[in-house]
Amino acid sequence: MLWTTLIAAFVFPVVSLAAPLVRRELEDTQLLQFLNVLEQVESNFYKQTLAKFKDDDYVNAGFSDAAVPKKLLQDILNDENAHTSFLADGLQGAALRGCSFNFKHLLTDVRVAMEAARVLEQVSVAGYIGAGLLVEDKNFLLAITSMLTNEARHESAMNVLGGGASVPQAFDFALRPEQVLSVISPYISGCQMDTTPNKSLKLEGGLESGKIIKFAQADFPTDRPLFCQILVGGEPAGLSQPLETCSLPVDKISGPIYMYITDDAAPLAANILNQNFGSIIAGPAVAFVDDGEAVLSQVVAPQMKHEPFAAPESMGEEIKVIGISHAQQPLDDFDNLFGKKQK
Repeated sequence: MLWTTLIAAFVFPVVSLAAPLVRRELEDTQLLQFLNVLEQVESNFYKQTLAKFKDDDYVNAGFSDAAVPKKLLQDILNDENAHTSFLADGLQGAALRGCSFNFKHLLTDVRVAMEAARVLEQVSVAGYIGAGLLVEDKNFLLAITSMLTNEARHESAMNVLGGGASVPQAFDFALRPEQVLSVISPYISGCQMDTTPNKSLKLEGGLESGKIIKFAQADFPTDRPLFCQILVGGEPAGLSQPLETCSLPVDKISGPIYMYITDDAAPLAANILNQNFGSIIAGPAVAFVDDGEAVLSQVVAPQMKHEPFAAPESMGEEIKVIGISHAQQPLDDFDNLFGKKQK
């Protein structure tokens, strides 16, 4: 199994660790601003990726040649640019401008960039699903869902380029804007949104099936019990466990999963319309498990290292954490904390 983690820590100068029990619902303008910034993040990520790497970098990463990944990346960039312009035109004077984006710690090599793009597209799909659920003016719904299906195609493409199964699971997730922003905010500076990101999660070390999950943050509340919530596609609610004994399930899982810390033992609902999001202390952290043969990835990247996909036969079998290196380097007003590559 392959687990890909991207845990981006977002730290405010002043932050309340306990999420409010009641949070004002987002206005439609805020939702569209969020989607516009999300598209700006994607657009700038692909622009910087294409500018960074040369043909030899793709070949060295295991691709048969650079033509296929570069063409897909350019096509996706063109789509993200169109989405960005469309949303900005719709927002008119309310569009957020002046944002800056820095992905240098995600662009250390092609493989890392492809894995980061995979996570970015997954949270983008989940963010669009969430926006479609939350928007009040249904005149916006057609535009949101038409871009959603396009983002889903991007995700499949990046699953392939990132070394995974093109369609890893039958069901996807819905995320609220503050949940998506907890993943992408560390790469953004220069513009201020009304939506406050959730506190982000950082895993400490690797992930092993059946073993305790360690989170690096030491500033969780200590005045009440905390719980780890693991959500997988197609399940109505998360697997809730005490934080001290949180572990990955050993049941067969395929595709992305989301991990949260809450102060409520009740399983966290997957449906954001009835989700107790006020109980979320931090998260989500995003991970992938590829429990299936990455046939298309092996075609376009035959020299890329493809791990065996058999499920663990015993508790505690190591699951390789791939992709992003731990770093604590400032990026404007943010600190960046990334998942560590395990050998």
